[in-house]
Amino acid sequence: MINLNISDTLKKITKVNLSTKILFLSLLIVFIFSIVMFFVQGYSHRRVYLFESLDKPGLYAENRYYPNIPYLDDIELFVSELLLGPIGERYKHVFAPGTKLKSCFLQDNVLYIDFSSEALFPNEKVSEVREGAEIFKKNIFRNFRKIDKINIYIEGRKIFDNVENLLNS
Repeated sequence: MINLNISDTLKKITKVNLSTKILFLSLLIVFIFSIVMFFVQGYSHRRVYLFESLDKPGLYAENRYYPNIPYLDDIELFVSELLLGPIGERYKHVFAPGTKLKSCFLQDNVLYIDFSSEALFPNEKVSEVREGAEIFKKNIFRNFRKIDKINIYIEGRKIFDNVENLLNS
């Protein structure tokens, strides 16, 4: 039979040394702080980024996690991360390093995106312009199901209508 004597329990608690009490209190504070920060910061999202390999054919995936940021558009954050390039050194950048996102907006499930002119100058560690645009579209369609169409612009000029004219102007 279990004897539930409150006075015995209190005596046992008071016999616990001070360092154990401090440790328990510290752990409790850290736990409560973690829960509060979890709800304040919001949930994090996993996004899959596709990059072309430097030495093998095909696309390879990198996973990245980032939190919800209420004042920043999720698509804009994704594109900015994609423009930073792959984490690993064995993949090509989608667009040349230094490419900036000039504008990005979604209207009627169509994404309109405009990049700076640096996107037109690939090197051996960057996908070609046409291939980079296709990889970019695959990244967007894979991560954002609500988008039906993507219009890509470089310095305000739509690409894929005539990429060669863009390179010559």
